[in-house]
Amino acid sequence: MTADADLAPLAGSPPGLATLAGAASRAAGALGGTRADLARLDEALAGHRSAAVEAARERLARLGADVALCADVLRTAAGVLSRRSTGLSTEQDDAARALSARDDALARLARAEADEAAALRGDPAVALADVAQRAWDARVRAEQARGDVAAAERAWRTARDAKDTASRQAAPLLDGLADARAVAVSAAHGVGAGDHATAWRRGTDLAADVPGTFTGGPEARDAARTDLFDALVAAQGDPALWTAFWDAVDPAALSTALGAAPPPAVTDALAGGLGVWAASADRRERYRMGDGLVAGVGTGTDAHDRAAGLGELLGAARLPAAVWAGAADALVARGTAAGPDDVDAADLAPVVVAVATGLSAHPRAALDHVAPSDPDALLDRSRFWFGRTPPDGWPDGGVAVTGLLAAAVAVGARPGADVPTQERAARAVSAATTELVGDRGLLTVGRRNGPVDPVARAAVVELYRPYVASFGENVELADEEASATPGTLLPRVWVDEAGDGTIGPGVDLPWPVVQPGLDAFALRDVVTATSEGSADADRWLHLLDGYVADSAEVATGSGLDGEDRKTVVTNALDDVSFVAGSIQSPVIGAAEAVDGRRGTVAAATSVGLGVATAPAAAPVSLAATILGAILPGLVPDTVSPAREEVLRTEPLVRERFAEPLYRAVVDQDVARGATPEAAAADNQALHPHGPELSGGFGKNYDLGSRLGRQLGEST
Repeated sequence: MTADADLAPLAGSPPGLATLAGAASRAAGALGGTRADLARLDEALAGHRSAAVEAARERLARLGADVALCADVLRTAAGVLSRRSTGLSTEQDDAARALSARDDALARLARAEADEAAALRGDPAVALADVAQRAWDARVRAEQARGDVAAAERAWRTARDAKDTASRQAAPLLDGLADARAVAVSAAHGVGAGDHATAWRRGTDLAADVPGTFTGGPEARDAARTDLFDALVAAQGDPALWTAFWDAVDPAALSTALGAAPPPAVTDALAGGLGVWAASADRRERYRMGDGLVAGVGTGTDAHDRAAGLGELLGAARLPAAVWAGAADALVARGTAAGPDDVDAADLAPVVVAVATGLSAHPRAALDHVAPSDPDALLDRSRFWFGRTPPDGWPDGGVAVTGLLAAAVAVGARPGADVPTQERAARAVSAATTELVGDRGLLTVGRRNGPVDPVARAAVVELYRPYVASFGENVELADEEASATPGTLLPRVWVDEAGDGTIGPGVDLPWPVVQPGLDAFALRDVVTATSEGSADADRWLHLLDGYVADSAEVATGSGLDGEDRKTVVTNALDDVSFVAGSIQSPVIGAAEAVDGRRGTVAAATSVGLGVATAPAAAPVSLAATILGAILPGLVPDTVSPAREEVLRTEPLVRERFAEPLYRAVVDQDVARGATPEAAAADNQALHPHGPELSGGFGKNYDLGSRLGRQLGEST
């Protein structure tokens, strides 16, 4: 819109607008002819039946709809331009008349002022009374002229304001018609171009009303907020209005207007409108929207309220992946810049939960975010989502962030995924394992302050199902790198160094998927933190049972010879023994706590370990038995008895997992013709209580349970 110079002819070209209106109208008419031609062609095809004809008619129907929509848009635009041409002509004429009247009044004013000056100079031949009368008459005419000048200027400004108002009303109508995606969305909802243009203007007006909810006095703010909320709720189902609103609104102003607890009807309306907007936006626009919404939270004392309101809005929204990706990247960037800021983490918690939940619905986008190719970005993102938990835990107990990790990893933790994708998923698990049990990790904070929801604990356990096969190798690597500080190993994967497809150790059989390199110290803490209740411990043990069953099938169903079959069995037991020991780790930890705090028996006995049964037929809760036997007596040295009890538990656990493997290979040999006695003798090395297998199982069990026994010491 062109600005007008003060008290000058109004800018604009009514003939130009009329020309444009005519061109648009003629184009609409031409498209009407095109649509008629398409209809005749469709009618000609109606009597034919074939797949090609049906496809052609479907295409004709789509073309006809597009042509009709374009014609509707052009007709509507022609109407807006024509009305504006007529209106602008009237406004310019009014302004011109006002300027002419002003010029006339200025001329009269100049003459009157000159007459008054001449009269006051006096003429000796004229009587004094006549001089005074002449001066007074001139002054009266001057005042009348000044009033006429002011009236003319007011008339000009009235014409200018009318032009500005009409132009501001017409501009959004044309802007809405120029947005092809928005017009198409409205058409899909049965809204014509004329109604679309009107709704678009209402949307921009609503966006302009948002700042009024936090300016002015308290009563004015409350009234503006009520009016805005009522209008937003009433606007549900209006695609053009919502597209215009979200195109124009300032996210920071909207977050401020919403406050900490916006009415559910308002957040539902906004969320639905945001979904309508996103459906027609391109990926870049969606990404910028997500980024802008997070940036709108801002900082300061009101950040908590703004984040709470935005969390409510996003929690109700169903949006494309790019919106969530933009929001997630913005959150990580903010968290990385802020560092370990507990206040900011607590403020942002509702938004983090909403964004993690939303991004989880798009697993590929979740993997792209959680496991970027850049190693520094991988560490930053893993630390933000899993290693910077608010002091009192997440509002949902960690369900959203663990769900995000699970969704991302699931994309690559399947045999059908390509190797680069498998590697990215494995690196994500490698990084997350360390962060989950870091100083501010989800599982660490959960044990201190904010409880972790059972669903979140279950998600963490299931995360490792595809990766149990490399637990033993990770523990062995930890022994080799004993000088490394826990938690300092970079996220890594086990790679196919031979280049022949073999990434499983010991035998020529690959792992099902690329395996993560895990910090064994962190892995032990993860298992410990997710097995403190009987249901959680049982979840781990059942996972291991499934892995053992799969390993037995591999050992007996892959055509392996005796030595390779033995390697499969021992490798599997190396994997499960570390987890089984880690489940028992809190027994010693609790005893150490009792030794350090003699008056805290209740805290120590509330660990609640239910390690299920080992073997399955023995109805004994192992950890509960150990704690019950040791802690109530408060013997002077609590740790030593705890270590002895955990050590005595090992044969039971070993039998649970080794017996199915041993039985599988013995049964296979019997099926091949060996006597039961001969088969048992040939596989004595795999007997659950044999010295060779006991030593290997016991080593990793001890490391997991924190027995502290040196490698090679008798089991």
